[in-house]
Order: sequence, then C-alpha cells, then structure tokens
Amino acid sequence: MYDGQCPVCSLSVSKWIKLDKYHMLNFISLWEVDLNEYQFTKEDLAASMHAIRISDNKVYVGSKAIDQILIRIPALMPLGLLFFLLDKCMLGNPLYSLLAKNRYIIPIGKCTLDQCNNVAFSGSENVAKK
Repeated sequence: MYDGQCPVCSLSVSKWIKLDKYHMLNFISLWEVDLNEYQFTKEDLAASMHAIRISDNKVYVGSKAIDQILIRIPALMPLGLLFFLLDKCMLGNPLYSLLAKNRYIIPIGKCTLDQCNNVAFSGSENVAKK
C-alpha cells in the first residue's frame, strides 16, 4: 500500500511497477483499502512505508520495507542489498527517516509540503508477493 495522494509516492510506485518484470509486487493506495484487515491505521501508513509478505503476512516497516521491495526487482537488487546492509549496520531507519521527513525537497514528483505532509518517502505501504 502507498499514499496515492503524494506525488513522490505515486512516481516511485509507477517506476517500481515498470521495473517489476516478474510481477512480484502489488501496490495499493492506502486511501483505497479497508484497513480492518490489517493491524495498523492510516496514520501508521502515513508515517512510514509498510510492506506485507503475502506468504506469511509478515509486515516490514520503513527501510526494511524498502529492502523487501527492492530485492524483488532484479534491476534494483543491488540497491536493495545496500539498504539491507544499512539496516544491519543500524543506519537504514535513520537514513529512511531523514528522507521521509525531507521528502518535499526530493526533486521528483514535485511534492509540495502540503501534498506530502506527514507522509513518508513513498509514504506508503507496499504489498509484496513472494
């Protein structure tokens, strides 16, 4: 799931979809889903990206969600491994938080402070199929 109202989020997801040649990921806007099925709120989703591994419903949050998405896209696997290593060094979430808090200055998607207020980089939750 992702924040379909945030331009940075939507642009990121559209690029990931194009690169997802094996259709291993399924992206759903957090604004179009019934959250009664999940253990988190829209506020949780707006604060950090989430990924759910379908095989066992394991939830990944923040930089760990990025890891799970990127390692499933062959063209981005090296970047996914970098994020994985950053997580292992305890640097992944601080870096993710820095990007999330400053996403309005990221020069993609023309995200304004009003459009992306309180939404994480890609401000989303992504559902990953395994």
